[in-house]
Amino acid sequence: MRLKNPAVWRDQMARAENCVCRVVIGDRPAGTGFVAGPGLLITNYHVIEDAGNRPIHAEFGYRMTTDGKLETGRRYEVLPAPVFTRPYSQVDLQYPKPHSPSADELDLAVLEVAGKPELDLVDEHPRATLVPARVPRLSPGDLVTIIQHPLGETLQFAYERVIEVNDNQTRVTYKVQTQGGSSGSPCFDADWNLVAIHHGGDPRSGTAIGEFNEGIPIATIRAGLPPELATRLGWV
Repeated sequence: MRLKNPAVWRDQMARAENCVCRVVIGDRPAGTGFVAGPGLLITNYHVIEDAGNRPIHAEFGYRMTTDGKLETGRRYEVLPAPVFTRPYSQVDLQYPKPHSPSADELDLAVLEVAGKPELDLVDEHPRATLVPARVPRLSPGDLVTIIQHPLGETLQFAYERVIEVNDNQTRVTYKVQTQGGSSGSPCFDADWNLVAIHHGGDPRSGTAIGEFNEGIPIATIRAGLPPELATRLGWV
């Protein structure tokens, strides 16, 4: 890994962090998401799968300050009809997987947010959006960082190494620690490029921390988007 400028690295992390939110369904946190385009939020399909008629909100800035004070952040209403969804695979619930998930089993939900959270000023900068690197790379041994709301708690992050990418590039496993509520979190490489979306863990573990966690590579997600949505997101 090459040497890095710490000031640039900290700024990149702060900008990535500001794009991440809690997904709240009704009055309970259900997962994590992030601003992925103008007025658009990405999370996992399974996070909103059973929302029914309950309201969904994206809550940004729910975090602890350096002096231990809680910031409650700001909530935005999520519009009822998803812009785009793709389900997870039933093999995601099995160990070992009998076969790889297909390229359209992305466990993905793109949601429209009322208002423009990407224009909020955070630490004197617009929040902006998360855009994948042109050619995001994921290889065994690569460092991955996940910014998340585990168990619906304040914003946290964890990092560890990639274990493997499956044969058709639809899943990546890693040792990064996550918990329930982390689903939908963005995964970054060592340069804060968006490389995957976290969606689950070791299906043998139940509510405990298992031997691995799992995400959907962002290159596979981008390839599965309709062209007009990819353009709207700015992921072209």
